[in-house]
Amino acid sequence: MHQPPRPHRPRQRIVLSAMLIAALCAPLALTSPVAAATDKLNGTLAVGGEIDEFVISADGSRVVYLADQTTGDIFEIYSVALPLTDDPPAAPVKLNGPLTTDGEVEDFAISADGSTIVYLADQNEDEKFELFSVPIAGGTVQPLSGLLVEDGDVEDFVISPDGNTVVYRADREVDEEFNLYSVPIGGGVSQLLNDPTNGEDVLDDYTVAQDNGRVVYRSEGFFFDANLYSAPLTGGSPAEQLNAPTGNSRVTNFAINPASTFVAFRADETTDDQFELYRVNIAGGSAPETVSPALDVGGSVREDFEWSANSEILAFRVDAVTGFNPLDQVQVWGRFYNVFDRVDVISSAVDAAAETVIDFQFSDDGASIVYRADAYTDEVYELVSVPVGDPGAGNFLDQNQVISGGLPSGTTFIDDYKISPSGTRVVFIGDIDNDSDFLDQLYSSPIAGTAATVRLNRDLPPSGEVSDFQITPNSQRVLYVADQDSFNVFELYSVGLSGGTPVQLNDEFNINGNIEEFAISPNSQRVVYDADPTTAGVFNLFAASTTVSGQQVQLTDTQATGGDVEDYELTPDGSRAVYLADEDTSGIVELYSVTLGNNAASIKLNLDLQPTADVHSFAISPDSQTVVFIAEQDTADVSEIYSVPIDGSSAPVKLNTPLVAGGQVYNLEISPNGQRVVYRADQEFLNNTELYSVPIDGGTSVRLSSIFTLGGFIHQFAISPNSQRVVYRANQDDLDNIELYSVSITGGSPATLNDPLPDFGNVVEFVISPDSTRVAYVGDQVDGRRLGTAASASVD
Repeated sequence: MHQPPRPHRPRQRIVLSAMLIAALCAPLALTSPVAAATDKLNGTLAVGGEIDEFVISADGSRVVYLADQTTGDIFEIYSVALPLTDDPPAAPVKLNGPLTTDGEVEDFAISADGSTIVYLADQNEDEKFELFSVPIAGGTVQPLSGLLVEDGDVEDFVISPDGNTVVYRADREVDEEFNLYSVPIGGGVSQLLNDPTNGEDVLDDYTVAQDNGRVVYRSEGFFFDANLYSAPLTGGSPAEQLNAPTGNSRVTNFAINPASTFVAFRADETTDDQFELYRVNIAGGSAPETVSPALDVGGSVREDFEWSANSEILAFRVDAVTGFNPLDQVQVWGRFYNVFDRVDVISSAVDAAAETVIDFQFSDDGASIVYRADAYTDEVYELVSVPVGDPGAGNFLDQNQVISGGLPSGTTFIDDYKISPSGTRVVFIGDIDNDSDFLDQLYSSPIAGTAATVRLNRDLPPSGEVSDFQITPNSQRVLYVADQDSFNVFELYSVGLSGGTPVQLNDEFNINGNIEEFAISPNSQRVVYDADPTTAGVFNLFAASTTVSGQQVQLTDTQATGGDVEDYELTPDGSRAVYLADEDTSGIVELYSVTLGNNAASIKLNLDLQPTADVHSFAISPDSQTVVFIAEQDTADVSEIYSVPIDGSSAPVKLNTPLVAGGQVYNLEISPNGQRVVYRADQEFLNNTELYSVPIDGGTSVRLSSIFTLGGFIHQFAISPNSQRVVYRANQDDLDNIELYSVSITGGSPATLNDPLPDFGNVVEFVISPDSTRVAYVGDQVDGRRLGTAASASVD
């Protein structure tokens, strides 16, 4: 089955928790300091987070989860060892790097070998989503997506089956033009996979073949016609179009066979809006062949086609097959690429004209298909199995067997169903007894229909239900969630695949406790679940045995109360932590410093703030002696910049001169030598932001930029590594052009670095060389678009 890429999901703003500051005094030499002994550094703070998503690694050794564990509503990614017994677990390790204010991790995936996490986050700049990788047990975070155009983002990604490559979709070079890239999972140069000049945007259902050789993707043009392409995973050769280049067809979806040799796709290649099924070589080079049988007018193949595990059968649902079934009466058909070598109906029934198949599944071994249909009684949907794997068998395509108990008409129904990995049984949720109680219960049947259907759960209370279930990978047991013992308290149970006495796996819950979701380890021995057993709405991760009760272990803790840590930094010399928190007054964020490792009390660095005001941001000098911060300290609703010794030995000094009415200081940067601070503010003229430079311990500030246009704006600035110059992007001379400038850090006349720009052209990004002599930049030039390439200019 094709696995979709992982999209980023917008969330609301978030904060950091008490656990974070507590972890800061762990030995600094450790890769994962949260696993070491710690001293609590801050006062009592609030957390109150939740688990958003969790996954067990393929080897079953670790659980990776997304949670606002450290800061309320700020989701970050953590890893914790999965205990094999009920012994206390090791502390979770935070995997992502420090986040920018309001930044968060949006999504993650684990490589197939379980060694590496890839995650999507606006880690470096708020609302700019980039891609990173990190070892699963913690370590160095590696950026993957490289330089993005202004307002560009990584949208989604997939990891190749061998775990070596990440494929991602991004508007990396031109805002809102989405292309496809691949990059080694450990970092490196991204390779462009699609042709960006064809006027099409890559869509989000791209897939890497199981042999790791090629990527198949769809891209859509201006008129919403979607084409299908294939490209080498690591780039180097042009993408091949797989569907016929008619110019007006629409490929709706596709599936690569497990052998990585062919791609099946659904498209209206010959008749507009009549969708047929096609097969084509994954590398292209030949015309697609039609898979589906001839259709009457209005007939179409449905979107849920699927390959068997051995790539020999392509099954699909279709209506209006000429000579077989009428319009809107859907059957399952198959194209057999084996000795049978033909296309034939799979879901034969007593009355094909009355049959509607609503879905189907292959067994993992490819021997059987199970489908849900009103095969024998109109509008009574049952589960039917049919052997398809052995064309030489006497019952091949001739033994459609109802396996859901033979449902009577009335109040019966089948909901979710799954085939065991062994291919021997089918487990399903439904109401099959027609007693008008409308209870969702759990059942198991042999896939061959050789024995009666067995109910797996115990008797439910009135209006109770089984809400979810999974079969263990070893096909021995079924784990399910139900309010089996107390109405509306959903707990986790385990029972044998073919029946037996259910065992409750979780410890007792309070009256409002519930299991949110669960995952079974690949070795079938442990289950991890998300639950709020003691405090309603406070969810944590737990691990338990899949077979016996009494082995619940809590993996996370999100139940502290108090304030929130919003940001933190360690000093370069490792002696102190500086952090923002509402430690003294709930809702008032202030600046604190604390010595690591000796249980010393924290020191507040700011003076009393204006009512309801906050400290907004800070930076630590390279020599670890000074903190510079922006706060509404002296005047309500006016953010200004201050400098203070890191040990609080003297009061803060204001660095900016008096601001124009309504003016604000917006952001700051300390020079690498620690001697000066550069900040951005509308200090002299309201709504005209300029750059200023001032000694770090106070003195006269000088204006660095020269904004001559009304509404001019500083978009980006950086100090050269040698601390001599400031480079910045601004629409300084022309409101319609953002250009690149360089100026001495102590003041002077700015020099324009870029070549002449076309009308409405912009410099969109720049980087200063380590030796401070050159600037590489990306922008529009008069000779054409230069996005994705680098021009260079002298810093001076």
